[in-house]
Order: sequence, then structure tokens, then C-alpha cells
Amino acid sequence: FDGNSLQGWHLGADQRYHSLERNERGWLWCETLGYWLGTWEGTIDRETAIWARFYDPEGNLIPLPEEAAQEQAAAAQEQAAAAQEQAAAAQEQAAAAQEQAAAAQEQAAAAQEQLNATQQALEAERQRSQRLAARLREMGIEL
Repeated sequence: FDGNSLQGWHLGADQRYHSLERNERGWLWCETLGYWLGTWEGTIDRETAIWARFYDPEGNLIPLPEEAAQEQAAAAQEQAAAAQEQAAAAQEQAAAAQEQAAAAQEQAAAAQEQLNATQQALEAERQRSQRLAARLREMGIEL
């Protein structure tokens, strides 16, 4: 018996226990669960050791519930940070759009002022032309 290796058995159709064969990694395949049982060196509950852990058929470590919760929390934090970045970008775009709208309003107001000034100048010129035409008629000159 090697304390650092895994050993396992399964109950065969003959109602006898048969030892499981280890793969090149020293892992055992559990047909019932569809997972590998292997060793993993790491820390669980502040204790660093070699632990028996399950792996999926591709050899990926199956996380413990605490590990899965931590991964989900980290993913949620990443999503929240991305959402905040998107919100900040949207606010910047909205501010830029407001600035553009304000500039467009200023241009429209300036154009309206110029139009009003031109219309006033045209009206003044029309009145001046009418006065001159009336004066010429008084003098007996027809245009």
C-alpha cells in the first residue's frame, strides 16, 4: 500500500470486487459518476495537503462548493466592473452629445440672428427705395 496513491474497487457483475486500473496520472475512473478521482495538492480550509479530488472526463478539476461560489462571486464582480465601465462610457457619450446639441443650438441662434439682421437690412433698403421712388415721382420722373 502506498499512502500517496489512490486505490479503488468496483463491484463486478460476478458480485466480486475488482481493483480499478490507474491511468498515467495515477487517477481512477469512476464509471458511476463519470469523473476521475485523482490527487490534488493545495489548501482547503487553511490546510495544505494532498487531497483526493474529482476531475471531469477532460481532466479539469471539479471545484468544491466554496470554490465554485468564489468563482461565481469573482465573475459577478468582473461583470459589475464591466457594467460600470460601460455606464461611464455611456455618460461620456451623453455629455458629448449634449455639448454637440448645445453647440448646434448656438449655431442655430447665430444663424437666426444673422437672418433677422439681413431681413431688417432688406426692409430698410426696401423702404429707402420706396422713398426715393416717391421723391422721383414728385419730381415728375417715372421709372
